[in-house]
Amino acid sequence: MIQLTEDLMKLLEDILDNMAGATAAIVRQAQEFKRLETAIEQVLDIRVKVSSIRNDTLYLQVPSAAQATQLQYRQYPFLSKLQHEGLVPNVRALKVQVRPDTAVASRVARQPAKISSDNQSLLQAHAATTDFPALKSALLKLSQR
Repeated sequence: MIQLTEDLMKLLEDILDNMAGATAAIVRQAQEFKRLETAIEQVLDIRVKVSSIRNDTLYLQVPSAAQATQLQYRQYPFLSKLQHEGLVPNVRALKVQVRPDTAVASRVARQPAKISSDNQSLLQAHAATTDFPALKSALLKLSQR
């Protein structure tokens, strides 16, 4: 076990104190963005992530294109409400990006569609008349789905 001396502890505290300004600013910004995300979700009933606030523009990310379109159409009353609540006093515009939630939207392998009995018999009949072995095999395999 490493034992920290008093001098080493003092050195670590000094390093942390010097970094506290930038670190504290980042923590405050993250807290502000989280508060803003919560307010937006309550107002619009849409899950959002605040990317940044630059100049007079609020940048948001949403998980679907439909939600992005809905948010773009409702941006002016939405921004007005946020300004009225004092959450974004200097924001005049809204930019929305679509960023699907990869943890939720995992890709599921699609099951092949079941073919009808009419199509099955047509594929088997065509396979019986073809002279190409690869095509015959593919048609018979397709007819078994």
